[in-house]
Amino acid sequence: MRASGTTAQLLLTIHRTSIATGGNTTIFTFDSNASALPPSMAFQPYSATAPLDFDFANNIYWIEAQLSTSDPNALVNFGSMKIFESAGTTCP
Repeated sequence: MRASGTTAQLLLTIHRTSIATGGNTTIFTFDSNASALPPSMAFQPYSATAPLDFDFANNIYWIEAQLSTSDPNALVNFGSMKIFESAGTTCP
């Protein structure tokens, strides 16, 4: 993530939808402006252990990334995201 102070923001959310009943539940959120990382002009790696247990047999999942800035000179970029689960239902 690269952001110049609080004028730029990266908001990532992981959503879940039940295959049987539908719906839209947010199960994890990362907000760069609420992060303990100091703002800088370089990419900032961030790692979190999220309390997620993916159940691909009963749900579908998607990630939403929102990038915003109120300063035309501020940069906000999203480089990559890696998610894995060490236990639980295997992804089909």
